[in-house]
Amino acid sequence: MPAQGQSGYFPPPLFLPPKHDIRNRTSPEYLDYFHNVLCPDVKKRGIVVPRLAHREGDRLRTIDGWTGILAALMVGLDEVPAIVYPAPLSDDDAKIASWQANAKRLDMTVAERARFYTETLAARGWTQAQLCRELNLDKCEVSRTLSKYKALPPEVMKDVGGKIPSRGGDVLVKLVGHPEVMHQYADDFRAERISVEDAEEKAARFLAAARGEKPRKARRRRLNDGGVSVEFPADLAPEQIQAKVADILKKLRKGA
Repeated sequence: MPAQGQSGYFPPPLFLPPKHDIRNRTSPEYLDYFHNVLCPDVKKRGIVVPRLAHREGDRLRTIDGWTGILAALMVGLDEVPAIVYPAPLSDDDAKIASWQANAKRLDMTVAERARFYTETLAARGWTQAQLCRELNLDKCEVSRTLSKYKALPPEVMKDVGGKIPSRGGDVLVKLVGHPEVMHQYADDFRAERISVEDAEEKAARFLAAARGEKPRKARRRRLNDGGVSVEFPADLAPEQIQAKVADILKKLRKGA
């Protein structure tokens, strides 16, 4: 377990960049996300999830969360929340510390939790009971999460939340009884040949046909005057919701 960290609020200029920053911060995709999505969000809400850092002289060396610190500097925040450790952490302890800082995120998906539980159990050699005790986790939640994803092959599970979108993992879980189809969807996700929305719709039709059910026709209706309520899956990040709302508005303007 990582040493006890100090929680508090610290001025952004106090932080140093991580020693091993593997992120490409000059790509068009990163710059678009940083300036048009992250910075406006940080200006509006501040930094929600604590950054992770360790002390290095009079400064704080960032362990996790450097992008958010850069955004805080860009929009002029006076302070950001952080958990500061007295010394550098091992890779394993850094993963656990990052999990503890992120654990209360509203947009953390079941797939992200399952992958963290699985990797931590293997790396530490813990039982589920030890995992729950050491990290103060709910036993029932851990059991439900792991049972949902244990049917996925290891080579697929390791990509969920990375090359395979987290919501894509939910699609693959439903297809474990059809291995060839499941692996085809996994390959399509990795190659970005299919969106999660299309995969959910196609997988539902496939499973209905496999059960001998007639596929349901999509029902459409034109919106008249009045408000409309839209529900999004709980595992969507804010920037994903923003993009989907923009797409919906675009279609409505075209008379969809």
